[in-house]
Amino acid sequence: MCSSADGPEDMRLAVRGSLLVGSILTLFCQVSSQPPALLEWLVDGESLNATGQETLELGRVEERHSRLYSCRAFNNMTLRWTSITKHLVISSGSSMMLHSPTQSI
Repeated sequence: MCSSADGPEDMRLAVRGSLLVGSILTLFCQVSSQPPALLEWLVDGESLNATGQETLELGRVEERHSRLYSCRAFNNMTLRWTSITKHLVISSGSSMMLHSPTQSI
């Protein structure tokens, strides 16, 4: 049985938790890819060396955690990559999130 290589595409970046100071945040990266894409997390464009993990645990957040969070996916068969970025704003008052749907193909 032979399957063809495809992707990465249909990328999603989800956030679990409140964007309030002291909350525990987890980011989830999902992407369609055959074979499965290699994932990498970045903060403000800098790699976290958290390769291969679909989740990024931020723990108890502070206002200093307000940054651009990106997930980058690479398919080593198609030699294609894509990324998605969200701008998280951590607040000591009301919960808010700015979403920057930046994707590169």
